[in-house]
Amino acid sequence: MEMSLSPCDPVGDLPFDLQRAARMAAAYARRHYRPPAYSADYWGQESLQIAALAVWRAAEHYTPQHGVSRELYAYLCARRALYKEYERLCQLYERETPFPTDPETGAEIEVEDRTACDAVASLLCWDALARALERLEATDLWLVEQVWMLERSQLAAARELGVSQPTLSRRLERIRKQLRAWLEETTTEA
Repeated sequence: MEMSLSPCDPVGDLPFDLQRAARMAAAYARRHYRPPAYSADYWGQESLQIAALAVWRAAEHYTPQHGVSRELYAYLCARRALYKEYERLCQLYERETPFPTDPETGAEIEVEDRTACDAVASLLCWDALARALERLEATDLWLVEQVWMLERSQLAAARELGVSQPTLSRRLERIRKQLRAWLEETTTEA
């Protein structure tokens, strides 16, 4: 009996007895259990790859003292590996919460994720602020960085610019109003 080889055959390079052990273990797994959310075709391909790896490892550790043939030993090892993977996947899917569905139509209902919405809103706000700051003149941007971001005193920044502190304060108020107007433009555009 000759095994057919496809271009992506995971057992094609194994000796004949290991090929047969892997194919039989994968066939058993396909018939008797399939992980949630796995199609029959996908589980068939996946189980053959898992079985191929398991029989290859079994052959490395096989000795006649096991009391069975290498093929049977490899087959049992592959079945155990497949069942362990099946259990792992079942536990993984157990923790997933299914999407809520409409009782009448059975269609999935989209649920708003408040955390994700808040994160997106925050990112959009920061992006709008960054674009508004890019519109400032270089000196105004420097003032924003020094006074509002680095929290330098208005007096120190005013001295560095060579203006009075009240003049700098009025300039910062003008910048604040301009940034607010630009941000309001951005939110009304969206």
